[in-house]
Amino acid sequence: MDDGIATGATMHAALVAVKQQQPARVIIAIPTAAPSTCEEFAAEGDEVVAVIRPEPFYAVGLWYEDFPQTSDEEVRDLLERARQEQQSASSPQQKHPQPDKKRLDQSDGVLCSFNE
Repeated sequence: MDDGIATGATMHAALVAVKQQQPARVIIAIPTAAPSTCEEFAAEGDEVVAVIRPEPFYAVGLWYEDFPQTSDEEVRDLLERARQEQQSASSPQQKHPQPDKKRLDQSDGVLCSFNE
């Protein structure tokens, strides 16, 4: 899932990463993208779900009431929090069970379920 597809660069990168994990199915889910972009990605996933496919498209942000940019500081904070969570998850005193391989993963803009 992503906030929308403009150039497609982020979604292409996400698909490469996810396909390396050999998912059973890849569903590309976005709120908005150009019809031509949806057609392009139809060949790369099992399904493309777009809430709206406006023509002309112009830009992702035009289709939101509120579409703020993420600041560098917010990105740094999120990366640090993710690093800390990863470290605590890999510690021997782990309090949470490991996730099952059969799950719905929503990372990097792509929904996928994994084979055993």
